[in-house]
Amino acid sequence: MAVERQQFREELRLQAAERFARGETSSVTAEDLRVSVRPLRRWRQMWDAGGPRALRSGTVKRSARCHGPGGADADRFGRRHRGG
Repeated sequence: MAVERQQFREELRLQAAERFARGETSSVTAEDLRVSVRPLRRWRQMWDAGGPRALRSGTVKRSARCHGPGGADADRFGRRHRGG
């Protein structure tokens, strides 16, 4: 990802963290920051687990999206391909 884009996304995540701390809802925060609710909820989970530091560039990993090797995405993948 281009450095400028990475910095922009990090700034969005940190702005979201400030709003999380104030107790704003995900839907209001997503609308104000012009992002979809889905990544914003993921950011909130990361913030809940590790605070604003967890939202800094370099700490947002792909594994956070798939919940690790045996996580939710692996379960969906398995069901889809097993016919479940």
